[in-house]
Amino acid sequence: MMGHGKAGTDKSEGGSSSALKGILLGALSVIVLAVVIGGMVIWLGIYKWGWENQVTDLAIRSLSLPIAEVNGSEIKYADFMDDVATLERFFDNQVAEGMPAEAVPTEQEMRENAFAKLVFGEVLKQEAAEYGVEVTDEDVEAEYAKLIEQSGGEEEVEAELELLYGWDAETFKEKVLMPFLMQKKLTEKLMEDEAFGSASKEKVQGLVDRIKAGEDFSELAKEFSEDPGSGAAGGDLGWFGRGVMVSEFETVAFALQPGELSDIVETQFGYHIILVDEIEEAEGEITRVKARHILISAANVEEYLEGKEGEAEVNKLIEI
Repeated sequence: MMGHGKAGTDKSEGGSSSALKGILLGALSVIVLAVVIGGMVIWLGIYKWGWENQVTDLAIRSLSLPIAEVNGSEIKYADFMDDVATLERFFDNQVAEGMPAEAVPTEQEMRENAFAKLVFGEVLKQEAAEYGVEVTDEDVEAEYAKLIEQSGGEEEVEAELELLYGWDAETFKEKVLMPFLMQKKLTEKLMEDEAFGSASKEKVQGLVDRIKAGEDFSELAKEFSEDPGSGAAGGDLGWFGRGVMVSEFETVAFALQPGELSDIVETQFGYHIILVDEIEEAEGEITRVKARHILISAANVEEYLEGKEGEAEVNKLIEI
């Protein structure tokens, strides 16, 4: 009797346990199915229907979803959203400070601008890697320290970044200083490439020959110089003392006599032709020079990267 009763109890508990498992598994499958379907709907919403709301924003950021591929490398959707928001904030501030509303780009123009910037940035990264260019944290911190020194202190810089862009210092370093230094280092690397710089060197040598043959220096500077500051003024740099120009330029300029033309001078900016107009001396030493120059960039990295951007395989995953 006792044995029979026990056996009956086990059977009852076993049936109850099986039923409970069935209920739990059924509920779980419903939850999983809902998550899967919900995920598919959000995925379609983002990539097919162009949804942008709090739910899709969370998915985009938490899953690091891409917005496009550039030569197989992903551009993050979250970066695109952040850059669009930055542009919107910037122009809101400009309008508050008096910019006419009609001068503000449309939302579509801002989106296209943000996307183009990200594509250009990815091409820059790829070319930098191709040439072995690396920007270290130390490089970025040193550049930021220089900016702070030139701009009145860290608090002032951080306040301006927050006001204009909604950025903290780290975001500024990542979005501005890192690509700036990368492009600068890539320029220096390309200038070491004789094949890359040969056309520029031939161009500047042709200008030297024309000046020596009697053509007007200032007119040639207006037509050909790639220095945006002095080119339109016929290459005129005005008066400058020691310590103002980069060392290679200064050494040659202070060694020339009035009316004397330099050979080709190479600096980090490219190739220069220098013509000294006047000098000032004190105790037999030249203290100031008045000069003109023509600059031909050795490595026009902007044009180079724009060409690479045009060649890049860009696969957009959504309509911008």
